[in-house]
Amino acid sequence: MKRFLTILFLVWSAALLYAQEGYRYDLLNQKSFHSALYPYYDTITNINTNSYHVDIYPLINLAAGVGDKSKHAIYSANGGVEIKAKIPKLTFSYKIYGGISRYCDYFAALADSFNYIPAGGGFKKKGDTYFSLYHDFNITYHIADYLKISVGKGHKAVGDGYRSLLLGRNNSGMYYFDIIAGEGGFRYIFSANTAKSLDTEAGHARTKYLVYHTISWNITNYLNIGGFEAVNIVRRDSLDNSQFIDLHYLNPVIFFRPVEYAIGSPDNILLGFFGKIRYYKNNILYGQVMLDEYNSTFLKSGNDWWAKKFAVQAGARGIVFNRLQYIAEANYIRPFMYSHDNAIRSHSMCSQPLAHPYGANLKEGLINLGYKTKNDLFKIDLTADIVKTGIDTDTISYGSNILVPYTRRSDDYGQAMLQGKPLTITDLNLTAEYNMKLNFDTEGYILKPFVTFGLRNQGEKNAYFLIGIKNFDLTRFY
Repeated sequence: MKRFLTILFLVWSAALLYAQEGYRYDLLNQKSFHSALYPYYDTITNINTNSYHVDIYPLINLAAGVGDKSKHAIYSANGGVEIKAKIPKLTFSYKIYGGISRYCDYFAALADSFNYIPAGGGFKKKGDTYFSLYHDFNITYHIADYLKISVGKGHKAVGDGYRSLLLGRNNSGMYYFDIIAGEGGFRYIFSANTAKSLDTEAGHARTKYLVYHTISWNITNYLNIGGFEAVNIVRRDSLDNSQFIDLHYLNPVIFFRPVEYAIGSPDNILLGFFGKIRYYKNNILYGQVMLDEYNSTFLKSGNDWWAKKFAVQAGARGIVFNRLQYIAEANYIRPFMYSHDNAIRSHSMCSQPLAHPYGANLKEGLINLGYKTKNDLFKIDLTADIVKTGIDTDTISYGSNILVPYTRRSDDYGQAMLQGKPLTITDLNLTAEYNMKLNFDTEGYILKPFVTFGLRNQGEKNAYFLIGIKNFDLTRFY
């Protein structure tokens, strides 16, 4: 009996420690029609009284497998816990998670080149093993039904697609201060963020700041449009130390471009637009446009001016045949998009792009299909992605790596799409998972055994196979 109770306790503890869905976006069934900005979470344990509410979110991602190019087994042993609390007008969350991992060759090469785990963060490495530990938190004060402020650290994204040309889910998480206002079909967000990024001139990482505005308007229940503007800021004093953010940009009701001109700023200003149309129940057509340099004369010209920097996204997502979810998306990004005269002023953080994970100078087409059985016990997910780009082969920049200053370009004109050494990246990922419902005195929860097969061709084929159990996803967008 004692042994049985011990086993039962261990199983129950493991379920509590590692049960969470994690960073997944419910883009089709939102109560509002605004573009997604923050992830949603599932809960497992609720502690309720008349004055406060507490949720506990355990985390697990355990997997092991093989890679055909790897000299060792690949595995992931990651877990943690998140606690969220709510009292009148105030919410709080804290999450800590990490573990050890061995990656397949191409992903390990990315981590080593970035010095950060892609879409993750910093790590320590011993041999082929990566050790990581992260924490995120959020404190939100609800001033009124239409106004709240938030401070914290975590991942952010703007958009409805698998990728975002504005702010993508492949970032490593930022410290932030947000003001979120909304009434009816209108929503406005002011966000000031800070993170570490490479300074090309100094030769080391330093603090940088990202400030952005997002405006979203539901014109009808079927049509949403919005705008996005961002400024990447860095200041240094006479001793080459990072200084605080320029106060001019902290006015939440101004436009950045006039401020940039007024103060003679060297900062990188980006302007974007997005929108979506709902058709046939929960199906949408969505799109984004991002501008880095705005000069209508050169944008209309056919001479491939180097600063003809823009990006376009078009896609569709939804549900067909009741159970089949789909995403079909195309992305087009001109050379030198998101780059600047210094890596720290590029639209990046932690040596990784803040928008599309592959940077710029690319064309991409991808399809994602997901099918669930009627009782949601079984799910299969397939993603096929093809990216065509041109990469640097010498000291000259061809515009794909946004961390390379655009001053290294060969000429002001003749900067064509996919210039540089041609490279095609083909990525195929197939995952099947089974939802194990765990019923305790609290509400039931789900633990997911899964199998993943991946095939990636980036100059050479790299296949991998994983089997494991999870209830949150380690973000994968590369």
